Amino acid sequence: MEVRAVAKWVRTGPRKVRRYADLIRGRSIADARAILGVQSSPAAAVLRKTLESAVANAENNHDLDAEDLKVL
Repeated sequence: MEVRAVAKWVRTGPRKVRRYADLIRGRSIADARAILGVQSSPAAAVLRKTLESAVANAENNHDLDAEDLKVL
């Protein structure tokens, strides 16, 4: 099952966000949180907030466990 979250009205360029998205793609949620947590870029902060939203959607709306999720 695919769970999505979309961040709208983000005032950061797609290239800057894509740099951090490439770092976490294919990893577990715990690894992605750790990677984004140590990055000081505002683009990484936006991506972390969107990741947390997607995890919350998965847990609350689809009854999925956060430990079983991966970033695609």
